[in-house]
Amino acid sequence: MTPAGQRLANQLAETFSATWTAVNEAAQSDHVVTLSMLPSVAARWLAPRLEQFMTAHPDIDLRITASRHLVDFAKEGIDAAIRYSPAPPPDLDAVKLADETISPVCTPEFARQNSITHPDDLSRVTLLHGDLPENWDAWFREAGCTILPQPGPRLGDDTAILQAVLNHQGVALGRSLLVADEIANSRLIMPFDVSLKASYGYWFVRPKDRPNNALTAVGNWVSEEFGEGC
Repeated sequence: MTPAGQRLANQLAETFSATWTAVNEAAQSDHVVTLSMLPSVAARWLAPRLEQFMTAHPDIDLRITASRHLVDFAKEGIDAAIRYSPAPPPDLDAVKLADETISPVCTPEFARQNSITHPDDLSRVTLLHGDLPENWDAWFREAGCTILPQPGPRLGDDTAILQAVLNHQGVALGRSLLVADEIANSRLIMPFDVSLKASYGYWFVRPKDRPNNALTAVGNWVSEEFGEGC
């Protein structure tokens, strides 16, 4: 091979190598889905279901970012999100996943030790407060209580609130989606059949015009799981 031919061969080898690298990266990225959601949803809803997802979709590399702020899909490399909001964002493709109810929850031991048998009994125990629009004042009115709720510790994160409840620290207003598993296994109870309809709902949102088979599969799986659990 002439020197000119050798230089051409080297240049072509580098070009083909870069091309195959780009093709492989593109193929791999088609199987990576980065999903954003609230920390409470990641911890209380998704984490117990990860094995089910991996069994159903072993070819998808699911990556979770847990954040309370509204992500910037383009800048942060996020493919989709589960959002808790009163209405779908107008600039995104959105699928309604579920509505929710808000009810008092505590451990069976706490209810027994504090003789909680009537809604008015909650006025003499520790009530844990969060940042939901549906608060204790609204629930006491819905339950027809004659006594107003007392101030109590305020925790801004639902995961922290539920952990405090599980540690027998008081009664909290539980979001039905986040407490469903704990209710099912009897670690928590709803002492009264009085609930508030949440003004927020769950939405699966993604940027418009972004076709991706793996992302579609993730969205379908999330919708099915929400449908079974709500």
